[in-house]
Amino acid sequence: MSLSWNIAFDSTLKEFGITAKWLAERSGISQQSISRFRKGHSPMTTDNLNILLSHLSYDARSYFFSLVLGSSLDTTQLPPISEQIAKLSVQSKKQLVMEIVDSLVSEREPETVAS
Repeated sequence: MSLSWNIAFDSTLKEFGITAKWLAERSGISQQSISRFRKGHSPMTTDNLNILLSHLSYDARSYFFSLVLGSSLDTTQLPPISEQIAKLSVQSKKQLVMEIVDSLVSEREPETVAS
């Protein structure tokens, strides 16, 4: 059974502990717009939904689409990542590198200072 876009989005954020505030700060889309979409009070443009999804982890995006499609995504059928990257434009490759760097920076544990 597949879910509507807004219900799948809301479920994904809940499942991964993501708040509208956190997502708004990173995406530039207002917290109010995100919350209204999650509750089904207003639609979200395809462009804005794409922006929001781009700030989620791969696992969260996979979870979201599995809810929308009503089945698990079978990632075993995907070509190797090197083949997927080779098909990207130069601009998309630059964006991918920046996303990876941002992800690594945000996941990095704070450094401790020796006393």
